[in-house]
Amino acid sequence: MGTRKIKKKKKKVKPVPQAKLAAQRAPAFIKDTKDKIKILFYGDAPPCATGFATVARNVLMGLHNTGRYDIKILGINYWGDPHEFPFPIWPTGTNQQKDPYGRQKVAQMIPTMDFDVLFFLQDSFILNFLPQLIEHLKGTGRRFTSLCYFPIDGVPKKEWIDSIKVVDMPVTYTQFGYDECIKQEPKLKDKLRIVPHGVNP
Repeated sequence: MGTRKIKKKKKKVKPVPQAKLAAQRAPAFIKDTKDKIKILFYGDAPPCATGFATVARNVLMGLHNTGRYDIKILGINYWGDPHEFPFPIWPTGTNQQKDPYGRQKVAQMIPTMDFDVLFFLQDSFILNFLPQLIEHLKGTGRRFTSLCYFPIDGVPKKEWIDSIKVVDMPVTYTQFGYDECIKQEPKLKDKLRIVPHGVNP
């Protein structure tokens, strides 16, 4: 009587979502969040399917994976659905003004939150609340650094550039964007920076 071979069933390996996998690979050499640089980000939330969200996803996960940053998000186009990213996200679109960008809402929230860096990723014409917000924060004596990463793909209006020139570090995508901004506000020449998309530092 011959022996019968029993075939072992292969276990199916479920794919690990990209965000979860990146979080698992993140170094844990800074365990206490009080030792980390606190970033408060305003822009399209990483779980969303937009161009801004794609940028946010790559930049914020890159920062998170260094283990040096504690990141919190005020998320545009996010409505509170469960997600697997390793940072909290507050939806901005839920507000009495029915503003999808939640500008009045975040202008009221930001002064109550704890951060070392304010990071804005959005079109300059949406950020019309920045001058008043930055002035208010500085008037309270808070110490922080503000950064705005924004696209310019046409001829900007001066008031758009006036909105972003108040931050400590305005950054645009292209040389074209830089040149168009300088035409509207020559004083930005030494302050404005260019960081192209898709380039790892």
